[in-house]
Amino acid sequence: MALRLLCYVALCLLGVGHMGAMVTQEPRYQVTRKGKTVTLGCSQNLSHEYMYWYQQKPSQPPKLLFYYYDKDFNNETDTSDNFQSSRPNTSFCSLSIRSPGVGDSAVYLCASKRDTEL
Repeated sequence: MALRLLCYVALCLLGVGHMGAMVTQEPRYQVTRKGKTVTLGCSQNLSHEYMYWYQQKPSQPPKLLFYYYDKDFNNETDTSDNFQSSRPNTSFCSLSIRSPGVGDSAVYLCASKRDTEL
């Protein structure tokens, strides 16, 4: 019985996929004073070509701010000059908010995806 359970658990774990795959944001939480620059970092170990930054305000869906394809920057919405982003290499990108105000209070989300050609 114990061997059967062990085999079942092993098969379930095999179906999980790449367990070391991660997208990580640093810092996880950031509280700042009005006007003080905030920089958020995003790392991924998936070799994904696309990386995205979203802003989500309370009771609203996430809004795409920027995205990168490889190192090519794309500004998706009319964001103020206070928002800047950089991607010095394919595994990292950052979002800086210069002189943030109360209107910039939000959850900022990073995501990545593979390039999929059909």
